[in-house]
Amino acid sequence: MAENLAARFAEQLDETQWRSPDDLARHRREALGPLVVHARDTVEFHRDRLAPLFGSDGKLHLERWGQVPLMTRADLQSQGQRLISSAVPESHGPTATKTTSGSTAMPIKMTTTRFANQIGKAMTLRLFDWAGLDPALSMAAISEGHSGKAAYPSGRRRRHWHPRAAMAKTGGGAYLMLDLTTPVHQQAEWLIRNAPDYLHTFPSNARALAGHFTETGEPPPPIRKIMT
Repeated sequence: MAENLAARFAEQLDETQWRSPDDLARHRREALGPLVVHARDTVEFHRDRLAPLFGSDGKLHLERWGQVPLMTRADLQSQGQRLISSAVPESHGPTATKTTSGSTAMPIKMTTTRFANQIGKAMTLRLFDWAGLDPALSMAAISEGHSGKAAYPSGRRRRHWHPRAAMAKTGGGAYLMLDLTTPVHQQAEWLIRNAPDYLHTFPSNARALAGHFTETGEPPPPIRKIMT
């Protein structure tokens, strides 16, 4: 059921992205209205924060978004439980906690739901489609999210990386993972040995790899596209 939700939402994104500005604005109002009311009524942090959007008669005025203070990273770190809804819809599935990597030395902990994860999967699917990535080709990911799970020399391997292949439970290009802390010369050897079609890594790491191949004169693997 969850995979069907992601597939349906991906189809909706494919359709709505081509609407006229007026149609998109109307669609946005219809979607945001109930969400804003729910946030005000069930999330302590948003109770006063969203007050500028409501008139004295309780009517919602989405055109007043400019009056709502921007949420900062410090807000996300300090407000904790005040940012969690007291009435998460049962249809959104169980909640779980996620933590950002802390690459800025300021990690953030957040609560998410199975529904939110599926929406994220659909948006990732659209991103890959926009980038013109082929689900049948292989993807290598060199990132910190694989720390302790994808050590050199083998790394880690999954059957597929593309959400559409996962949703359809069919074959796709392999997903190859390697810990970002792996020395650059070993990353290069791993990439040559596995010869992925796509690479997903940080811009600084992609530059370090390019520098390695330039300095050594070693032919780089035939990577078609790099996602940073």
